Amino acid sequence: MGYNPKPTLQTSINLWHQNTGLWLTEGDEFKDWLGSRNGKPWLSGIPGAGKTVLAGLMIQECLAATQYVGSNKGCCFFFCDYKELESLEEVNILSCLASQLARQSHDAFGIMAAYYKDLNPGNSLPRSPEAAVLIEKLVEMTQCFDQVLLVVDGLQSKVTEYLASPICKAPSTSVALLSRVEEHIRVLLDGTFHHIEIAAQSADVDMYVRAELKQRIQEQKLRIRRPSLEGEIIEALIQGGQGMFLWVSCQMDYLCDFCKEALGKLPPTLNATYERILRNVVPASSHIMQMTLRMVAAAGREISIPQLSDALALR
Repeated sequence: MGYNPKPTLQTSINLWHQNTGLWLTEGDEFKDWLGSRNGKPWLSGIPGAGKTVLAGLMIQECLAATQYVGSNKGCCFFFCDYKELESLEEVNILSCLASQLARQSHDAFGIMAAYYKDLNPGNSLPRSPEAAVLIEKLVEMTQCFDQVLLVVDGLQSKVTEYLASPICKAPSTSVALLSRVEEHIRVLLDGTFHHIEIAAQSADVDMYVRAELKQRIQEQKLRIRRPSLEGEIIEALIQGGQGMFLWVSCQMDYLCDFCKEALGKLPPTLNATYERILRNVVPASSHIMQMTLRMVAAAGREISIPQLSDALALR
């Protein structure tokens, strides 16, 4: 397994706020998917809408469903993260899913062991796994279970092609996919997956805003002398958030320092929020920030954070 998604799962669990996401995990739609074979929901949302946290909740429910005595259910999951280039490679994603199933069934392990032996013959040089063959092995491994629950977050277009065809057609496999709202993904999944829009769930943002504000007041990171101002802050963040947890979090940080002034100057979008963050970079760090942005712009391809760090160290 070239890439381990377990740390990202733990991060999503740590970021979860109590009672949020219950509209999904306690809803009839999710329960039906969890208990039936070949269900296919696709959850989409704008950046910052909390998709990864919801994916973590779904995965926890899936893992719990496989723990019942006598259960022959399997579970595998993956988080695609644009900050981790390895997590975007098709072979790494498929290898990770296959590796997880192999650890849950003796027969499934035998399938992967045979493929590993084929890739690593004793009398010649080893070969690298191929995405098309891994798909075949995954489909074969799903037949070792009564049901396989598969969850992938941060879906990319190429991986969508793999997951939306052969794996989804496996009769015992229930696949849940989470992604941003992108037209090419919609085209690939339309007609096969049931679409659920995450941004429409404003109740979660309401609970998140109130819980975060209460915590920051208790920790004295935010001081409010006029009681009515707290209500104004809550209303402004809920209305402006439009389903974006990340947007709300950024505004909370800003409000802690400039509460009254900031309340009337909340940027309308996540991009505008990022622009304000860049404008507020302290002078001592502005040179490093400018160099970093130039490197990203000039690279012509995706570069990882470790690569950026190495480049900055050589300046």
